[in-house]
Order: sequence, then structure tokens, then C-alpha cells
Amino acid sequence: MSTSLHCMNLDECGPAIFKEISRVLKDSGQVAILECKKEKTDFGPPLHMRISGEELKAVAEPLGFTESQNMEILNLYGSLNGQTEKVALEI
Repeated sequence: MSTSLHCMNLDECGPAIFKEISRVLKDSGQVAILECKKEKTDFGPPLHMRISGEELKAVAEPLGFTESQNMEILNLYGSLNGQTEKVALEI
């Protein structure tokens, strides 16, 4: 499953999205979310559209998800050099 979370209002749409993710995940399933870091860079969506790991957790944790991993991804596509964050959530 794939979607672009930064293209929608997470406060408005996030609970429904994570409820659906929870519904389709197997027991003890995981979801990985890749987002450009919420800092000004020359790559990716505008800063006001970016979603931080803390913002993701604020929406997902009340729905039963817990963070299992948070990491920087270096050299994604050979050019991002630490500008992308991966948050892995499990239910």
C-alpha cells in the first residue's frame, strides 16, 4: 500500500487513514512511513506540507500504533543525503 501523506491534511484525514491501515494489517503488522524531514531543503514538498515523526505519532498512537523505529535514510535515490525520515509503526 502506498500513499502520499504530505498531500493531505493529517489532522483531518489522518485518523481515517490510520484506522484503515489498522484494518488491513495482519496482527502484529507494521507500516513504514517515509517523509522528507520537516526542514527546509531543495528537495521534496514545501516545508508547510511536510509531516514530522512527532506529528505522525500524535495521530497514530491514539489509534493503537506504537513507534518501533525512527531513522534517517541516507542517499535515497542517490541525492537526498539525510533529508528523509522513516518512521516504522506497529500495532
